[in-house]
Amino acid sequence: MQQSLRRGVRQMEHHLHNLDWDAVKVILAVADRQSFRQAAQDLGRSVNKLRSAVDRLEDQFGFSLFHRHVDGAKLTVEGRRVVSAARQVERSMVDMMRVAHSAADTMKGPVRLAVTEGIGTFWLVPQLVDFLAGPGRDIQVTLQCALQAVDVLRLEADISIQTVEPSDFDVVKRR
Repeated sequence: MQQSLRRGVRQMEHHLHNLDWDAVKVILAVADRQSFRQAAQDLGRSVNKLRSAVDRLEDQFGFSLFHRHVDGAKLTVEGRRVVSAARQVERSMVDMMRVAHSAADTMKGPVRLAVTEGIGTFWLVPQLVDFLAGPGRDIQVTLQCALQAVDVLRLEADISIQTVEPSDFDVVKRR
């Protein structure tokens, strides 16, 4: 019994070391968009590369993650469980990066700031000029103006100013 348990642990460690984290990002994108084509556009890759990455993971896991249809891709029951676990890993990785970035808690370095078009152009830019001129600030701001809000938890930006309240509870919100 104990030998089979050790063998199982060794096999799991082997699979973990051989797990393609990039393929995990692919399954998250396909799950979010429910489409290989739309996920490929989001990730800037070909549909065939995404399909190959998912196929490799499915082979490694020994089960299908998606039901593939002409109108998209739907998660299987097992796929939902894998995606749920992958989201937990993703949140942990974001937390790890947040800790690493906040190690030097000073007002210096690059900041990626995302805002919607109107707010960024007419209100924020004059505010930023005054803020950056303040004493003791060595900050390089990259301003991203877009029509859609970005995902701060996925590190698409460090700060997001938006008119719609974020739906994720892990985001620090201020009014």
